[in-house]
Amino acid sequence: MNRIKYFLVILTVSALSSIAFADTTYVEPGAVSGVWTPDGSPYIVHEGDIIVEESDALTIMPGVEVRFTGMYKFIVEGRLNADGFEEDSIIFTRHYPTEESKWRGFRFDNANDSSSLSWCRIEYAKGTGAYPEVRGGGIWISNCMVWIRHCLIAHNYTHNANLNGSGGGIFMEESNSIIESCHFIRNQADNGGGINAGWGSSPTIQFNLFEGNEVFSSGGGIYVAANAEAYLFRNTFQNNHSGGIFGGGAIMLWSATWLYGTTSEVSNNLIIDNTAASSGGGIYSRYDGSEIYNNTIAGNSAGSGGGIYVLTFPDLPPTVYNCIVWGNSAPTGFQIYLDPSAGSVANVSYCDVQGGWPGAGNINQDPYFAAGANGSYYLGQEASGQLYDSPCVDAGDPSSAMIIGTTRTDGVLDEGVVDMGYHYPPGETPGWLVVAINPNFTPIQIPPNGGGFQFEIWIANIGGNWMQFDLWTSVVMPDSSIYGPIVIREDVGLQAGANIYRQNIQQWVPGAAPAGSYTYTANVGDYPDYVIDSDSFPFEKLPGMDMQGAGGRKFDADWEVNGWEDKGLELGSQPAEFEFNGTHPNPFNSMTAVSFFITREADVSLIVYNSLGKRVAVLQDGFLPAGEHWLTWEAGGNIASGLYFFELKAGGKIEVGKGLLVK
Repeated sequence: MNRIKYFLVILTVSALSSIAFADTTYVEPGAVSGVWTPDGSPYIVHEGDIIVEESDALTIMPGVEVRFTGMYKFIVEGRLNADGFEEDSIIFTRHYPTEESKWRGFRFDNANDSSSLSWCRIEYAKGTGAYPEVRGGGIWISNCMVWIRHCLIAHNYTHNANLNGSGGGIFMEESNSIIESCHFIRNQADNGGGINAGWGSSPTIQFNLFEGNEVFSSGGGIYVAANAEAYLFRNTFQNNHSGGIFGGGAIMLWSATWLYGTTSEVSNNLIIDNTAASSGGGIYSRYDGSEIYNNTIAGNSAGSGGGIYVLTFPDLPPTVYNCIVWGNSAPTGFQIYLDPSAGSVANVSYCDVQGGWPGAGNINQDPYFAAGANGSYYLGQEASGQLYDSPCVDAGDPSSAMIIGTTRTDGVLDEGVVDMGYHYPPGETPGWLVVAINPNFTPIQIPPNGGGFQFEIWIANIGGNWMQFDLWTSVVMPDSSIYGPIVIREDVGLQAGANIYRQNIQQWVPGAAPAGSYTYTANVGDYPDYVIDSDSFPFEKLPGMDMQGAGGRKFDADWEVNGWEDKGLELGSQPAEFEFNGTHPNPFNSMTAVSFFITREADVSLIVYNSLGKRVAVLQDGFLPAGEHWLTWEAGGNIASGLYFFELKAGGKIEVGKGLLVK
């Protein structure tokens, strides 16, 4: 970042054996904890492994670079939060540009489940030696959950002569980690060039790019092993390669469904231009009964099964639907190949398969791909400017759920019957809007004859673009049905960095409402089909009335709301006086840092509130100089887990961020 940095509050490293020279910190082997800041960067790890011990935590701030002089591990048994910014990432790399200087990567071993890596670059790590030590090139995760977002994981490697090297980028076992919006580039392994989901794992893997990864055995992009299952959604697999006797240029599914009952969900992925020397240029499904739908599998090649290769027992076949399997090549089975050695079967329906395939709804017609803003696999449609409509439009299974996204070059969302194939992300990327809703008092118990409660709501556009959206509330009834919308405001516009804040909104619950437990929910998105973010709180209705409200009014008429008129939705704009960058890490275990930048000297207030609106800490109350500031909050033993709000005031303007404390 090209700014002079002012760090108002910096916690020094409390358990770090190090020697600092100017802007360099030499980290000795052993325990590390506390906070690493850009002032001490780069941090040079030399002479041995470093470890965040079970009872400790280490926070690494944006802009820090960590370099390793040799094959040393970064072991995490406690909590590690390395959360950078898009414009100011954190780098983990080798110190010298030599093979000998490669490091041994991360090892999250029974670590705290609130550990996180975001906006990090993890590169030039290497796994060698005997099994199981060889597993995991860049990151190894065992018996814990790590949230990995917006990371570049590149040029990592794991291999031995027995082909035990699993997960060039990431290996995991007994883990339900979340891996999203990352790039896996040119990693190498024996199995799982980008990711290997090992025994007992059930990760969520979404919005990632896998490109140029390579394996000596199976799964150029991803390998899902026995007794594991993965949720793979909206990933792109491109130019990955399997050189081994099994295959799976992009994806190897080998979860042994017949033995463990595990299956994966592979949906809305773009699988293009991958290769396998043996089988399954796109996907190899080996004794795996996974669900594979709304994928575009094109331009892949293999010795057999250019698009999909299936080897399984006939009673546990994979299910493939709403896919486009086109333009793949292989000497045997150029689109889909069923290995006859086990009597292999695949349930294929509502797919466009080049050359044809038996099954309900299947077609054999040129999908008429079209190039657009984000790639070359949109579907041609007259409405978006092409000469013809693709036969894949509105051709998916009519009973299938809609994929939120677009197959059109003009970005209009799919609607009606779902289109076959991959859907590109919407024009406004999900996750840019956040909403938080909190009652004024808890617990909420509504009397038998009806009553009400008050709540407050924050809505913020944390992305970089103006957004238009719908805002609505609803309730989940005691029988799990959804009633609503109770309040709906359509086509609300919000600038990047802007927010809406309303308080003391009154919600009436009628006496006619059934007794039981309810959940009150606020949603932002495109009503009613697409929810970008939501938040909720519970309340209880006590028994004692029937389905007629007080005075004989009907049930529907009594869900009244006061204090939320249209005129109250004042749209904020990002104040010129400051930029609020949020909390890091988030979620956090006991300590987090609030980052903001003020353009001139100002009287600044930063207060922490709990979900009940009670003030729990004052982090700043007074003048600060212009520049970037970090304020840390350490939640002591008497602070409960939950959602907290950070109210920043400067120059007469207010911004509110939220952070989740998990102990």
